[in-house]
Amino acid sequence: MGPSVVNDDDQPLTYLNVYDALHKLSDDAISLRLKGFCSVITTRRVKYANSDVCNGIRHYRVRKLDDIPSY
Repeated sequence: MGPSVVNDDDQPLTYLNVYDALHKLSDDAISLRLKGFCSVITTRRVKYANSDVCNGIRHYRVRKLDDIPSY
C-alpha cells in the first residue's frame, strides 16, 4: 500500500491519467518530467481485467504546483 497523504485545503490532491505510455518508460521518468508542474505522491500502472498485462494507462496522484500541459 502507498503512503498515506492528507488532502490540504490550500494544496488539494489531483488524480492525473497518462495515456499510451510505453511499457519500457519508467514511472520515474514520467515523474521527473512532471516535476516542474506537480509533486507526485503515488503511481499505478493500469492492467487489463483479469490479467497482469499493462494497458498503457498510468494513474498518478499529485499535488499540483502549476498547470500541467496535455502533451
